[in-house]
Amino acid sequence: MKGYIVYSTYKIIEGAAEIHLFGRLENNQSFFASQLFEPYFFIRTSDISKVKKYLLKYQSSQAQ
Repeated sequence: MKGYIVYSTYKIIEGAAEIHLFGRLENNQSFFASQLFEPYFFIRTSDISKVKKYLLKYQSSQAQ
């Protein structure tokens, strides 16, 4: 079944971001979805040495 998002927002709960989506299905029923989300960004490999000292306190999914 298809649907579309009518409104999105987020809350910070115990230091973690939680995304909230409110929407409507094609049969006219409303829905709510909630998902924990860890913000991320990308750094060019050539720029890592410039920002590494600032990133020490943050978790990384990349091997350092």
